[in-house]
Amino acid sequence: MYVVQLRNGFLISPTLYAELTGLFTSKVHMGYFVAKPSGNLSIGARKMLLNNKMTFQVLVNDILGTLKDRGSVQYGNVNYSLVNVQDSRFVSMSLRYNFGSTTVRAARSRQTGIEDEATRAGGR
Repeated sequence: MYVVQLRNGFLISPTLYAELTGLFTSKVHMGYFVAKPSGNLSIGARKMLLNNKMTFQVLVNDILGTLKDRGSVQYGNVNYSLVNVQDSRFVSMSLRYNFGSTTVRAARSRQTGIEDEATRAGGR
């Protein structure tokens, strides 16, 4: 069995990012059962707004509708076929806002226990 997954990201502008994801699973033999190949293609985008405080994301999963489990058994008088179609096609959107500060403050100056002991012992 071979599984190939590709993920490609594209920086379109400093505030716009797009992503394309693909998955392919090869044919696999499991005893008498033969699972046929399947795949999936998804696309997404992320846009930064309001001085990078707000992020809007959209994802379209399985845009071609190809994520199906298919297989068959042919053994003696048994001829069995299976097609399992999952509800894999969907669109999701999210909106996130950062209420906090986007900059990291410098660590404040602290005195450790060792420095405190050295001061009391007359080291400084």
